[in-house]
Amino acid sequence: MKILVTGGNGFIGAHVVEALGKAGHASVVLGRRDVGEMPPGAVFALADIRDYESVAESVSKVDGVIHLAAMVGSERSIRMPEAFVETNVLGAINVFDACRFFKKPCLYASVGNVADPNLYAISKATAERLALMYNKEHGTRIIVARIFNTFGEGQRSGVVDRLVPSAVHSALQGKPIRVFGDGKQMDDFIYVKDVARIIAATVGNDTLDPLNVWHIGTGKTARVIDVVELVLSLTGSKSEIVFVRQDRPGDGTARVLSADPAKFIVPGFAFTPLESGLKSLIAQA
Repeated sequence: MKILVTGGNGFIGAHVVEALGKAGHASVVLGRRDVGEMPPGAVFALADIRDYESVAESVSKVDGVIHLAAMVGSERSIRMPEAFVETNVLGAINVFDACRFFKKPCLYASVGNVADPNLYAISKATAERLALMYNKEHGTRIIVARIFNTFGEGQRSGVVDRLVPSAVHSALQGKPIRVFGDGKQMDDFIYVKDVARIIAATVGNDTLDPLNVWHIGTGKTARVIDVVELVLSLTGSKSEIVFVRQDRPGDGTARVLSADPAKFIVPGFAFTPLESGLKSLIAQA
C-alpha cells in the first residue's frame, strides 16, 4: 500500500517511514524541508498542512494516511497559541476532511498528556475529538492513537525540553542535568522503533474501533529521577543532577501517566526494555 505520512521527516515520522518500508509499504512524506532530513526510500511532497488544497491533492493519490505533523512544545505553545491552533487543529481538519472526501483511512497521532494546561496538549485533545466526530457523523475511519513519552535515535535536544534527549546530551557533555520538581513524577517511556512498528501495524487493520481512543505505550511507568540515573550509569557520566522548580509554563501537576493495556493497538507486543532503548540511543548520540 502507498501511505501518506504527514510530518514523515520528523523524529517519529522518519522511524514510521522505515517501519512501513520493512512491512512492504511505500511512503509519501508530506511536510516542510526545514523540519528534518528526508528518510530514505520515501517520496517527498512539499506542502503545508494548513493548506487544504495541497493536503487534499496528496491524500487523493494514496491508500491511507498517518497524520503525525504538528507543532510541539508545552512552553512554546503558551507563547504561540495561534500557530498551534492553525497547525494542530485546523491542519488536522484539513487532513480529516480530505480523508472524508476521498474515503481514505487515517491514523491520527495524539499524545498521552492530553490533560495538561497548555496549547500543545489542548490542540491535540481537540483534534482527537474532531476525529471522533468525523467518524461518528461522516463514517470516516480515523484511528485516534495516544502516543506516550517517546524516546530514541533522531530525537533532538534543545528544540523542546524533553527529558531523555536532554539528559543524554548533558550526560555525554559532562554538563548538569536538570530535573524539574522532585523527580518522582512517573511516565510511560516507549522506544521510538516500537512506536513506529505499532503504527505500521495499523495499515490495513480493519479491526480497530474508530469510535475508541487507542494507546501506544508500554503500560509500565518509570520515575523521572530513575531514568536520569540510568542515563548516568549507562554513559558513565559524572554529571550533576540539579533539581529546579516544577512550575514551568504549561506544565501539568505531578502525575502518573501510563498507557492502558486494554487500549493497546497490538495486544501482546514485545516492547523494547527501557535500558535497551537507552543503550541504542546513547550508541548513536
